[in-house]
Amino acid sequence: MNKHDLAKALRNGMFATKIDIDEAWKYVDLVARGSDNPAAVYTCVQVMVNTIAAAIIRTEEVTA
Repeated sequence: MNKHDLAKALRNGMFATKIDIDEAWKYVDLVARGSDNPAAVYTCVQVMVNTIAAAIIRTEEVTA
């Protein structure tokens, strides 16, 4: 899978996209602060980020 196909597979048109990663983390922080369980919000987001990072690494290894 190339990077374009990976991005397409990960993208969900139902949700917005932030301008950059820093802005996305600020949004996560805002949502977590408004949650009854901020740790759960951070945990779910970080699991997703780690999964995306691993997929990027695998993509790089396949194309190398």
